[in-house]
Amino acid sequence: MNQESATQITDLGRSLDGVASAMRLCLACGFCCDGTLHLHTALLPDETPTAVALGLAVTTADGRAVFRQPCTQFRDGRCAIYDRRPQVCRHYACALLKKLLAGEVSLEQSLQIAGIARKQLAVFRTRVPAAASFMEWLKAIEASADAEAADPGLAQAVTHDTTLSDHTVALIVYLTKYFGENDAGA
Repeated sequence: MNQESATQITDLGRSLDGVASAMRLCLACGFCCDGTLHLHTALLPDETPTAVALGLAVTTADGRAVFRQPCTQFRDGRCAIYDRRPQVCRHYACALLKKLLAGEVSLEQSLQIAGIARKQLAVFRTRVPAAASFMEWLKAIEASADAEAADPGLAQAVTHDTTLSDHTVALIVYLTKYFGENDAGA
């Protein structure tokens, strides 16, 4: 075997290690599918009929077809339609995944970051069990600030539970820092 072949084999091994690491991180996380980072996910125009057939909750936002988060096909921490998922899902990479693939963080570090976020989200879910997702909670907070009586119970929780408010802000900062921009304002 010559040097060029050895280098190609080494590069292939690194590439496969990167794919395996990415898969481990994504399976440990799932925030792009469970409503933690996004309210909805945009579809390409020709994907709408297939998305509907696959059982995605398709609607429109800003004049384009989207499916709502949490994704109806995200079950037990996995995508039930992985081989048939929309293009946006195939190409999405959060900031943490990009850093992992670029070698800026190790798999262990990225799993630790996702684990901390998961623990913080568990606290949130315990405190707000009726919320469909973290992003739905943020939109509800925004709505209650915009229209005081949108949900009297929610408005009271937001204005009277400073611990929950502080936890929500801290979680937004952590998710934005490690996973990238969320679409709370969308």
